[in-house]
Amino acid sequence: MFKNTFIIISRSAFLLILILFLAACNNDKEANNASDEEDVNWPNDDVTVVVPAEAGSLIDLVARTMTDYLQEETGQAFVVENDVSGNGTVAYEKVRNAKQDGLTLLFTQNLFLQYHGDIYDKEPFENFEVVGLGPRQTEAYILVARPDEEYSDWEELKEYAKANPGEITAGIQNGGMAHMLNEILNTEAGVEMKMVEAGSSNDKISGVLGGYIDVAFVATQTGAQYIESGDLISLMTTTEEPSSFNEEWPTSVELGYPDVVNVAMVGLFAPKGTDSALIEEINKTLAGLEDDSAVQEQLEKLVSVYEHHSPDKAEQILREYEEIIINGYEIMD
Repeated sequence: MFKNTFIIISRSAFLLILILFLAACNNDKEANNASDEEDVNWPNDDVTVVVPAEAGSLIDLVARTMTDYLQEETGQAFVVENDVSGNGTVAYEKVRNAKQDGLTLLFTQNLFLQYHGDIYDKEPFENFEVVGLGPRQTEAYILVARPDEEYSDWEELKEYAKANPGEITAGIQNGGMAHMLNEILNTEAGVEMKMVEAGSSNDKISGVLGGYIDVAFVATQTGAQYIESGDLISLMTTTEEPSSFNEEWPTSVELGYPDVVNVAMVGLFAPKGTDSALIEEINKTLAGLEDDSAVQEQLEKLVSVYEHHSPDKAEQILREYEEIIINGYEIMD
């Protein structure tokens, strides 16, 4: 009887110990999960946002608007580093090879353009993690020329270019969206404009004004002041809708070139292999941009608007954007 009683008691004790052990394991697991969440402490040092564009350019000013907000929000220093070396490839490589700690990020709109244009040889989604999207531009580019030439609008320039193949010189920034749009315009209009490297929008405007180049696609908000002053004329804007600067400026769609439309998409990227929890934390910090009235007011001046998306949604949008880029290069071919 004592033997059987001993076995019953042992089994009860064993079950009790097992229940207590499992409960303790579960508590440890929850504690570890909580600890893991607490370990995502971003930023825990200065953050460098590498921008493959010149200081003072639109994308640079947008990046600084974002980093000013993030610095104020987190209390940690954010530094914008401009690097246009190798048409941006040096900037890409710096971030691609950086530590996966969220302290070195890439902010660009040209990564997919330059990959599919054979300027950069690393497949974006295989080498970078998508953190989120940057502000979306509400304006695009405008094709400008001097007012004292033999053409006063696009139709006259087109006829002149057809009669004088290769004589019209178009300024581009190699591998940029304006470069692609110029290539597509050449193809669809059946003209042969000679394209030369001319740098950023400000540099291209200087080139047109100085007579070094004849025409150039420049950022609309940059070119608008020169058109209003009479120093330049507008040939077309790369928007489906009339420009908010001047509704009288003809659009590429109105002129019969629906593929000459700006679709630039700015992305924020981290090195491949960055922990998903860290990506989520950075993305979550960006969310406040959408509701900050001061940020939105500043972005409005930069003809941009911020709409927040999760990393997964941002990647989906960028993959759709990539397809547009691929189609653009196919048109050029």
